[in-house]
Amino acid sequence: MIFSKPGPVTNLSPLKSRGHFESECGNGRKSGPFLQRGSEKERNQFIGHDEQLHYRIGMRLNFLSSYAENLTVTGINRMVEPITTQALLQKTEDLSHVKILHPALRDEIIRLVEDSATVSNWIDASQYLSASGYQRIRAGGPVSKVLRTLAYMLEKLDERQAEIVRNDFVVTRVELQDTRSGCSTYSGRIHVQAEDQNGREVVLIDGSFVWDCAEHGIPQTQAARQLGYRCMVSFPSLAAMLPA
Repeated sequence: MIFSKPGPVTNLSPLKSRGHFESECGNGRKSGPFLQRGSEKERNQFIGHDEQLHYRIGMRLNFLSSYAENLTVTGINRMVEPITTQALLQKTEDLSHVKILHPALRDEIIRLVEDSATVSNWIDASQYLSASGYQRIRAGGPVSKVLRTLAYMLEKLDERQAEIVRNDFVVTRVELQDTRSGCSTYSGRIHVQAEDQNGREVVLIDGSFVWDCAEHGIPQTQAARQLGYRCMVSFPSLAAMLPA
């Protein structure tokens, strides 16, 4: 997959005032790995799907590293801060490597990260995900806050990686239900479904969560930019693992 071309910066002022951050990459010019379309096409002829995935993630992480360094220079804010995007891509790669994520869910997470560069934060995620053909992710509220919650979920799965692998669980679906989004908050119920090696459905996570960027002793806009998904203040534990 070739990354979509970022569009122009759109209507930053009202989004800033409501605690949301939205912009595209500068004025639409590409830099760094985005210029390597030809080389990526050549690589795709010789490497398998998993290697293509790791290559895409590596390219995106390299871009985000350079982009984060330029934030103070350009004065432009992305809708999703680099700390969250980097965590999403890195944890997706880590969990995919040990085959914890279903390939279709893995691809949808990466696709949503890529799409977030151009999707307006005013669009409700439930409408966008449905209209765009997402099958493994269901959520409501701003896409930026959905991604922060997914990043935190992936981190929690990674912490229990050994147990999940031992029980041959593969995470198949994620639903963020009854979501509510405020100026500094995002809350709801998260339901994470998996399958065991026999195809039996297992619930790994089911409970309420609260993300709040006003609970960290610094201005909420600063907390959202610097801490991103780590502004989560309440999150359910993973279900007790079944014996292997």
